[in-house]
This record gives sequence, C-alpha cells and structure tokens, in this order.
Amino acid sequence: MGAILTNPVRDLKNDIKITNNNNIPEEKKNNAPFGKFHIVQECFPSLTGKENKFFSEKVPSYWNKAKVDSKKKNKNKELWTLQNKDSVKESINSTYIEVRSQEIKIKLNTATEKHFYGILNLSETLKYIGCYIYLRCRNIDGLKPSIVVGWVRDVDKSLILSGWQEMGFVSQPNMIVLYMLLREVIPPKVRSIHQLKAIMMSTLYICYSYNGHEISYPLKPFLLDGDRSGFWTRCIEIINLHSSKLLQVNKDAKYYNDVQAELKTFGRSLERKEN
Repeated sequence: MGAILTNPVRDLKNDIKITNNNNIPEEKKNNAPFGKFHIVQECFPSLTGKENKFFSEKVPSYWNKAKVDSKKKNKNKELWTLQNKDSVKESINSTYIEVRSQEIKIKLNTATEKHFYGILNLSETLKYIGCYIYLRCRNIDGLKPSIVVGWVRDVDKSLILSGWQEMGFVSQPNMIVLYMLLREVIPPKVRSIHQLKAIMMSTLYICYSYNGHEISYPLKPFLLDGDRSGFWTRCIEIINLHSSKLLQVNKDAKYYNDVQAELKTFGRSLERKEN
C-alpha cells in the first residue's frame, strides 16, 4: 500500500511541472529576457509576458549601471595614466625646478642681507671714529683721536673690573652703532672737551643699554661731575630722535653695511691725505 500511495504523488508533482512548463509558449521561453527567473512565472502567473515591466519598476536601476560605470572609470584611468604619463613627469620636473630656483633665490637674498663684518677690524674702527670726531670738532684745543678712543676703552675696563660685565662691550659691530649715533648727535659747534665728552658718554650709555650683554649698567662710569639731570635729558633726546635708526641698524643689514662703508671711506681717504 505504501508503494502504491507514493507513486501517484510523485506522478502528480511531475505532471504539475510538465503542465506548468507546457502552458508557457515556446516563443516566450526563447525570447523572455528574464527566463531564468522561473519563480516569477510560478508564483505570479498573471505577470507572464510582463517581466520587463516588473523588473524595471521593482529592481533599482543602479544595480545594472554600477558595474558598467566602474568598468568605464577603470578604462578611463588606464587610458589617462598611459597617455599622460609623460606630461605628468614633465610637470613634476618643472615644478621641482621652480621650487629649487626659488630656494636658491631665497638663499642668495639671505646671504646678501647678512651683516658683513669683514670690512674693518676693531682697531681700524676705533681709529677712524677718533679721527672723525677730531676733524668734526677742530675748534677744540687739545683734542686728539687717541683721547676719544681712550674714553671708550676706560669705560669698558671699569665695568669689567667692577664686575658689572664679564664680556667686553667694545667690539667692531658695537662701535659701528656708536659711530652711527655720534654722527647724528654731535652738534656742528662744540664749545669744550667737557661738553664733547658728556655727549659722547650719554651716547655710549645708550649703545650699552641697547646692544650690551647685561641687563643694566651703572651710571657712575658715564657721568661727569655728577650731572644726572643733564645726562638723562641727553639720553632721552637720543632715544626720541634716533631710536628708529637703532632698530634699523640691527634689523637692516644693508643699512649697517652702508654705515660701515661710510666710515671706511672716510678713514681711508684720511690716510691717503696723510701719506
């Protein structure tokens, strides 16, 4: 009985499949674009012949386009890399050359803007400063270039011996700054050596305060006869009138080198006259 009952069931299933397959016309089997989706035909027999409409409405379009677009993009990338490989190399080389040229220009500019200390040495700078003040103040009796240089060196020695500074202030760059201020500060006519020394000590104190190694300096080596009020009035006048030049001589290398070249030409011309 079991064998008899099972066989009809199997035959019914096979019959159903055959009838379902036979119901579909052969033209639609061959021409159906979605013929492999038999589940639509089995579950939705009313949609037979309307598969295109069903899938165009229900299935998103980007599932079909994504693969095509990605292939096109990859092909475009390959073509771009093959066609523009040489142009990319040329552009990279050109940009590298431009960057290198800019770096070289910057290095050249920084090299030219540096303070050049090799024009004069310290002894020549002090000598020419003394000669400059001596020739500018010819009307003063008993004035010599060596006296002016002695004033500067005495102040520096006294500060070292008293312990106010460990390193000497008298150097070639600092003396160039002193010369820059002295040519602006010394009036056309100086009445006496005392007045000249007072002006020079006030100017020297400003140079120490601006370019010196220490935080502060005592007034005693710079004062004459204890005249504090006159000393501070001269210092304030120098600051108000020439502070911009003090900033410029430390910031602008060209200005510093011009001041140094001016002192050099003055001293060399003076030496030629003497010879």
